[in-house]
Amino acid sequence: MLDALPPTEIRSVSLPPVNILLVDDEPKNLTALDAVLAAPDRNLVNATGGAEALRHLLHDDFAVILLDVHMPGMDGFETAELIRGRERSRDTPIIFLTAATRGEPFISRGYSVGAVDYIVKPFDPDILRSKVAVFVELFSKTEQVKRHAEEQARFLEERARFLEERAARTEAEAARDRLQQVVDVFPEAITIADADGRIVLSNATAGEIMGRLPGQVDHAATDGVDLLKLDGSPYPPDEVPLARVVLRGKVVRGEQLLIVNALTGEHRPVLVNGAPLRDVGGAVVGAVLVFQDISPIKDLERQKDEFLAATSHDLKSPLTAIKMRAQLLQRRAAGLESPEAEAIAEGLVAIDKATSRLTSTIDALLDVACLQMDRPLDLDRGPTNLGEVARQVAADLQAGTERHEIRVVGEDQLVGNWDRARLERVITNLIGNAIKYSPNGGPVTLTLERDGEDWGTLHVCDEGLGIPSTELPRIFERFYRGSNVATKIEGTGIGLAGAYQIVAQHGGTLTAESREGEGSTFTLRLPLEPTDTT
Repeated sequence: MLDALPPTEIRSVSLPPVNILLVDDEPKNLTALDAVLAAPDRNLVNATGGAEALRHLLHDDFAVILLDVHMPGMDGFETAELIRGRERSRDTPIIFLTAATRGEPFISRGYSVGAVDYIVKPFDPDILRSKVAVFVELFSKTEQVKRHAEEQARFLEERARFLEERAARTEAEAARDRLQQVVDVFPEAITIADADGRIVLSNATAGEIMGRLPGQVDHAATDGVDLLKLDGSPYPPDEVPLARVVLRGKVVRGEQLLIVNALTGEHRPVLVNGAPLRDVGGAVVGAVLVFQDISPIKDLERQKDEFLAATSHDLKSPLTAIKMRAQLLQRRAAGLESPEAEAIAEGLVAIDKATSRLTSTIDALLDVACLQMDRPLDLDRGPTNLGEVARQVAADLQAGTERHEIRVVGEDQLVGNWDRARLERVITNLIGNAIKYSPNGGPVTLTLERDGEDWGTLHVCDEGLGIPSTELPRIFERFYRGSNVATKIEGTGIGLAGAYQIVAQHGGTLTAESREGEGSTFTLRLPLEPTDTT
């Protein structure tokens, strides 16, 4: 609702006491003047000479000046000329006080320098009071009119400003209504926030997903609405998409998360895009977020995962049979004396290796599918030395490349209770990626370190193509591949996703640092077995 107009009446103006300047070199004369002219509505200011009177006139306005003519140094006439020469005191009335007259030339000189009257000493108190009262009343009326005019001008200015602000609010509300109509027709959820992260506009779809009632817009963007990562873990406050957009001016593209509906508690998977709103100077003044309910897509993914898990499981049986048959035939071929025996044995070895690679890929797919369906991996844990596994995998992969030098440095004994086969798969993936994404060759360095007594780390560093900084947060997503390699180097996009989840199942972390064109470093961190101190 628009505010009411401001009051139409102008406030009454109250004036301070009127200043009267009394100038005389005799203190007794000033005392006499004070006694005659004193009144509550007057402020009597005394000066004992012309110079002192001029100093008072620099700071204050006076209704009338009573000026003694005969003063040592600067007399009354000279003082009056200087008073008239200043813009501020030019029109101030001057009444000359004199002990005796010297004829018309003397009086004429007084009027020529600005006097409005003469009073001869000794003066009649009633006559003096009445003459001064005229100028006091005139000054008061003039000030009243002036103050009234200023008050009226201020009132008119405030009223004009109020009308302008009301017109601007009306126009803004109309624009907001038009914008609301536009965003309401979108099937995607849309929210617009201010510079403090408070939602100022949202459409019905956003309210339905978040569990907001219509009109609930005057709240912080995350108040009452829990935001979770897809794995169900909470977002750090400064990593919430809206916070990144508003506080850091970042653009968010294609980020998936879970919104916990404030009314029903339902977890809604959404795809979020966001961008900052800036003023003409480039400062962030708000943000717009668009998010889409991807529950149907996630349902299809779950069905795909179930199919993938079932298919992967079914494929392992014939692959196992092929591998066993190939190994059996290898042993038989070794006993043959035929000239073709060696070629047959080499072919069977190639089949065995290809079957192993295919089985490893299927195992990775099966692990990813199980984890996507919230089924924890059945880990075959046992004492495992991270240093031993890393050196073994590095030696195996070094045999397959001549353009890369794989070096392993650091700790030898980093023992934990881990699934050795899956740990080998994780390290194989990390080293294999370092080789694959360094097509021009170069060093691949594995650094093993102990992080305190409880953690072991493995850094896998290469000097290859690197990963674009904007894509680094997504590299552990399933089927995601960097834009700088997707069309140049073959890959499935499931290796890192599987490695990440295997490490998480072990209670560890897998992180990455990279600069495009300079290489990447992946850091595997796993909990060690407690050291026996007995």
